[in-house]
Amino acid sequence: MMVTPHNVVDFAFGFSMTEGIIKNTSEIKNVSILPIPGGLKADLRISADALRTVLARSRRPIAGRTSCGICGSDMNSVVTRVQNTVQPYTPDLSAIRSALACLREHQTLNAGIGMLHAAAWCSTNGNITSIREDVGRHNALDKLIGHGLQTSLDFTDGFCLITSRCSYEMASKAIA
Repeated sequence: MMVTPHNVVDFAFGFSMTEGIIKNTSEIKNVSILPIPGGLKADLRISADALRTVLARSRRPIAGRTSCGICGSDMNSVVTRVQNTVQPYTPDLSAIRSALACLREHQTLNAGIGMLHAAAWCSTNGNITSIREDVGRHNALDKLIGHGLQTSLDFTDGFCLITSRCSYEMASKAIA
Protein backbone atom coordinates (compact mmCIF):
# COMPACT_ATOMS: atom_id res chain seq x y z
CA MET A 1 0.00 0.00 0.00
CA MET A 2 1.18 3.50 -0.70
CA VAL A 3 0.68 5.29 2.60
CA THR A 4 2.44 8.15 4.37
CA PRO A 5 4.72 6.96 7.19
CA HIS A 6 2.64 8.66 9.89
CA ASN A 7 0.11 6.85 12.09
CA VAL A 8 0.78 3.49 10.43
CA VAL A 9 -0.55 1.51 13.41
CA ASP A 10 -3.81 3.48 13.11
CA PHE A 11 -3.86 2.56 9.41
CA ALA A 12 -3.32 -1.12 10.20
CA PHE A 13 -6.25 -1.18 12.63
CA GLY A 14 -8.58 0.87 10.42
CA PHE A 15 -7.76 -0.96 7.19
CA SER A 16 -8.17 -4.33 8.90
CA MET A 17 -11.62 -3.31 10.13
CA THR A 18 -12.91 -1.61 6.97
CA GLU A 19 -11.69 -4.44 4.73
CA GLY A 20 -13.35 -7.09 6.89
CA ILE A 21 -10.10 -8.72 8.00
CA ILE A 22 -11.21 -8.33 11.61
CA LYS A 23 -14.62 -7.88 13.24
CA ASN A 24 -13.27 -6.14 16.33
CA THR A 25 -9.92 -4.89 17.59
CA SER A 26 -9.44 -7.84 19.94
CA GLU A 27 -8.74 -9.97 16.85
CA ILE A 28 -5.49 -8.07 16.30
CA LYS A 29 -2.97 -9.70 18.60
CA ASN A 30 0.10 -7.64 17.68
CA VAL A 31 1.19 -4.92 15.25
CA SER A 32 4.84 -4.28 14.46
CA ILE A 33 6.02 -1.53 12.13
CA LEU A 34 9.48 -2.26 10.76
CA PRO A 35 11.69 -0.19 8.46
CA ILE A 36 12.61 -1.92 5.21
CA PRO A 37 14.48 -0.61 2.16
CA GLY A 38 12.22 1.94 0.48
CA GLY A 39 9.53 2.03 3.15
CA LEU A 40 7.91 0.37 6.11
CA LYS A 41 6.48 -3.07 6.74
CA ALA A 42 3.41 -3.53 8.91
CA ASP A 43 3.37 -7.01 10.44
CA LEU A 44 -0.04 -7.89 11.91
CA ARG A 45 -0.75 -10.94 13.99
CA ILE A 46 -4.46 -11.73 13.95
CA SER A 47 -6.64 -14.32 15.64
CA ALA A 48 -7.14 -17.76 14.10
CA ASP A 49 -10.80 -16.94 13.35
CA ALA A 50 -9.84 -13.76 11.51
CA LEU A 51 -7.18 -15.62 9.55
CA ARG A 52 -9.70 -18.29 8.53
CA THR A 53 -12.02 -15.56 7.24
CA VAL A 54 -9.24 -14.02 5.14
CA LEU A 55 -8.15 -17.39 3.75
CA ALA A 56 -11.74 -18.32 2.84
CA ARG A 57 -12.07 -15.37 0.45
CA SER A 58 -11.99 -16.20 -3.23
CA ARG A 59 -9.42 -15.00 -5.75
CA ARG A 60 -8.07 -11.70 -4.42
CA PRO A 61 -8.20 -11.47 -0.63
CA ILE A 62 -7.57 -7.73 -0.30
CA ALA A 63 -8.08 -5.11 -2.96
CA GLY A 64 -5.74 -2.15 -3.28
CA ARG A 65 -7.91 0.92 -3.56
CA THR A 66 -7.94 3.37 -6.40
CA SER A 67 -10.72 5.68 -7.49
CA CYS A 68 -14.10 4.26 -6.44
CA GLY A 69 -12.62 1.16 -4.88
CA ILE A 70 -14.29 -1.31 -7.20
CA CYS A 71 -11.97 -0.94 -10.20
CA GLY A 72 -9.22 -3.54 -10.20
CA SER A 73 -10.73 -5.68 -7.47
CA ASP A 74 -13.07 -8.60 -7.23
CA MET A 75 -16.30 -6.58 -7.51
CA ASN A 76 -18.38 -9.24 -5.78
CA SER A 77 -16.22 -9.07 -2.63
CA VAL A 78 -16.74 -5.29 -2.41
CA VAL A 79 -20.42 -5.11 -3.29
CA THR A 80 -21.56 -8.06 -1.15
CA ARG A 81 -19.54 -7.16 1.94
CA VAL A 82 -21.66 -7.31 5.10
CA GLN A 83 -22.27 -3.79 6.37
CA ASN A 84 -23.18 -2.44 9.76
CA THR A 85 -26.43 -0.62 10.31
CA VAL A 86 -26.00 3.04 11.14
CA GLN A 87 -28.47 5.59 12.41
CA PRO A 88 -29.09 8.56 10.09
CA TYR A 89 -27.50 11.79 11.28
CA THR A 90 -27.37 15.17 9.62
CA PRO A 91 -25.01 17.68 11.24
CA ASP A 92 -26.12 21.28 11.54
CA LEU A 93 -24.86 23.43 8.68
CA SER A 94 -23.19 25.73 11.22
CA ALA A 95 -21.21 22.76 12.62
CA ILE A 96 -20.02 21.79 9.13
CA ARG A 97 -18.99 25.38 8.40
CA SER A 98 -17.15 25.59 11.72
CA ALA A 99 -15.22 22.39 11.03
CA LEU A 100 -14.36 23.48 7.49
CA ALA A 101 -13.17 26.88 8.73
CA CYS A 102 -10.55 25.36 11.05
CA LEU A 103 -9.66 22.23 9.08
CA ARG A 104 -6.43 23.62 7.57
CA GLU A 105 -5.01 24.61 10.97
CA HIS A 106 -5.40 20.98 12.08
CA GLN A 107 -3.67 19.60 8.97
CA THR A 108 -0.09 19.81 10.23
CA LEU A 109 1.38 17.48 7.59
CA ASN A 110 -0.46 19.17 4.74
CA ALA A 111 0.87 22.58 5.83
CA GLY A 112 4.31 21.65 4.56
CA ILE A 113 3.20 19.71 1.50
CA GLY A 114 -0.19 21.02 0.36
CA MET A 115 -1.28 17.78 -1.28
CA LEU A 116 -2.53 15.52 1.50
CA HIS A 117 -6.07 14.43 2.22
CA ALA A 118 -7.54 14.53 5.69
CA ALA A 119 -10.26 12.73 7.57
CA ALA A 120 -11.36 14.57 10.70
CA TRP A 121 -13.72 13.52 13.47
CA CYS A 122 -15.85 16.45 14.58
CA SER A 123 -18.07 16.89 17.61
CA THR A 124 -21.71 17.76 16.98
CA ASN A 125 -20.86 21.48 17.22
CA GLY A 126 -18.08 21.19 14.60
CA ASN A 127 -15.00 21.10 16.82
CA ILE A 128 -12.35 18.83 15.31
CA THR A 129 -11.36 16.29 17.95
CA SER A 130 -9.20 13.92 15.86
CA ILE A 131 -7.59 14.14 12.44
CA ARG A 132 -5.49 11.87 10.26
CA GLU A 133 -3.79 12.76 6.99
CA ASP A 134 -2.48 10.75 4.09
CA VAL A 135 -1.67 10.90 0.40
CA GLY A 136 -4.78 8.79 -0.18
CA ARG A 137 -8.23 9.77 1.03
CA HIS A 138 -9.03 6.10 1.73
CA ASN A 139 -5.91 5.82 3.87
CA ALA A 140 -6.70 9.00 5.80
CA LEU A 141 -10.13 7.60 6.64
CA ASP A 142 -8.68 4.20 7.59
CA LYS A 143 -6.19 5.97 9.88
CA LEU A 144 -8.96 7.98 11.53
CA ILE A 145 -11.08 4.86 12.01
CA GLY A 146 -8.07 2.96 13.39
CA HIS A 147 -7.34 5.80 15.81
CA GLY A 148 -10.97 5.83 16.91
CA LEU A 149 -11.05 2.07 17.42
CA GLN A 150 -7.95 2.15 19.61
CA THR A 151 -9.12 5.11 21.70
CA SER A 152 -12.78 4.05 22.04
CA LEU A 153 -13.97 7.10 20.11
CA ASP A 154 -17.77 7.24 20.08
CA PHE A 155 -18.54 7.22 16.36
CA THR A 156 -22.22 7.85 17.10
CA ASP A 157 -21.54 11.30 18.59
CA GLY A 158 -20.43 13.61 15.80
CA PHE A 159 -19.50 13.45 12.15
CA CYS A 160 -16.60 12.78 9.83
CA LEU A 161 -15.25 15.48 7.53
CA ILE A 162 -13.11 14.38 4.58
CA THR A 163 -11.20 16.56 2.13
CA SER A 164 -12.24 14.78 -1.02
CA ARG A 165 -15.23 13.34 -2.76
CA CYS A 166 -17.26 10.69 -1.00
CA SER A 167 -17.32 7.61 -3.21
CA TYR A 168 -19.04 4.30 -2.59
CA GLU A 169 -15.79 2.99 -1.09
CA MET A 170 -15.51 5.89 1.36
CA ALA A 171 -19.11 5.38 2.47
CA SER A 172 -18.50 1.63 2.81
CA LYS A 173 -15.45 2.27 5.01
CA ALA A 174 -17.37 4.72 7.19
CA ILE A 175 -20.25 2.28 7.64
CA ALA A 176 -17.83 -0.53 8.51
